[in-house]
Amino acid sequence: MVGAILGDIAGSRFEFDCGPWSKDFAFVAADSQWTDDTVMMIAVCEALLNAGIEAEPSLIRKECIRSMKKWGQRYPDAGYGARFI
Repeated sequence: MVGAILGDIAGSRFEFDCGPWSKDFAFVAADSQWTDDTVMMIAVCEALLNAGIEAEPSLIRKECIRSMKKWGQRYPDAGYGARFI
């Protein structure tokens, strides 16, 4: 989970960049930030923990929806796409 969050932060400034690909860049810069991907990953993690290890898919789905709404409302300006709603 930490790796995914770090990757989200490192890649945030390149999300809509269609320029040339290079491995030569600062891993984290002043304009790097967490995004909606981090918020929703935390929401799914919370949902899985709340549902428990033996949960049925229907409970996991219900918990994901509940948790995603909660975290999405907590961070409404995290950069969700227009179709996310």
